[in-house]
Amino acid sequence: MLGWIIRIIIILIILRLLWRMIMGPMRRPRAERKNGKKSMPLVRDPVCGTYLLPDRAVKVGSGDDTLYFCSETCRATYHDRQP
Repeated sequence: MLGWIIRIIIILIILRLLWRMIMGPMRRPRAERKNGKKSMPLVRDPVCGTYLLPDRAVKVGSGDDTLYFCSETCRATYHDRQP
């Protein structure tokens, strides 16, 4: 009797592993499902090339002419290079 129970448990474990292998790539990551957070586009600093979130950038200009810098130093460097 104990042998059958062990066999059933092993079969269930194998089925569970197969199910996760098949359905795993089709599922969204748990954190994304739970928090509902979406990705945010990054902007590139024209001086040093660092990618950063627009919310944390030093901004110059407005609309489509907005430039994003990672620091005041990069902003100053950019303005020093302009003719």
